[in-house]
Amino acid sequence: MKKTNYKRALIALVFAFTTISSHATGLDIDLVPWLGYGITANSTYGDLCQNARRSGASCTRGGFSLGADVWFSDLGAFRFGLGAAYLPVIDLAYSATSFDSGSRVSVSTEVKVTNIPLMAQLKYDIPALPIFVGAMAGYSFASGRYNIRTTINNVPVLGGFGGATGVDGSFTLGGFAGYTFKPLPSPLVSIDAGARLYLILATEIVIQFVPFVGATFTF
Repeated sequence: MKKTNYKRALIALVFAFTTISSHATGLDIDLVPWLGYGITANSTYGDLCQNARRSGASCTRGGFSLGADVWFSDLGAFRFGLGAAYLPVIDLAYSATSFDSGSRVSVSTEVKVTNIPLMAQLKYDIPALPIFVGAMAGYSFASGRYNIRTTINNVPVLGGFGGATGVDGSFTLGGFAGYTFKPLPSPLVSIDAGARLYLILATEIVIQFVPFVGATFTF
């Protein structure tokens, strides 16, 4: 056999081995950024918002949420991956002005709490259907800030303050389901739509339901 043929045979063998190995080890990686709107269910935050609204305050439980998933090994219809999200829990803003003995007294209060879950995830693509379901488990890092300010005749009064709300992290479980669209001719890009459910096992359980849309990019 000529030397050139040896080279061709070696190149073909290496290519075949690389192709077989990549499929066998599941080296395909999917990146899925997503955007949604979350709804928070928690009795304490619900009562806080309800009382605030009665006083004329603005209060939202949940809000615009975003996140990203990275899917790794391909185990048939199953895929393993990691995910992270930014989930607003509550956003309360209250301000009021009154007149006391001829003085103008203004009080403002702001409270914001956010959850950032980091999750290990398992996804199942239902055969012959563009539908997927999955489960999640991980840890949510919670952070919160509050700010209280009082002025008399536009002059700040001692006692106005801000700081952390004291919330911290908690073990988190969850699940998701959705539908995959392929509006583009490229098999490497698709659109997902579905919903996620996070169960944050804090001292008081927080449930966050997040309908979402996302795009899957396959590498």
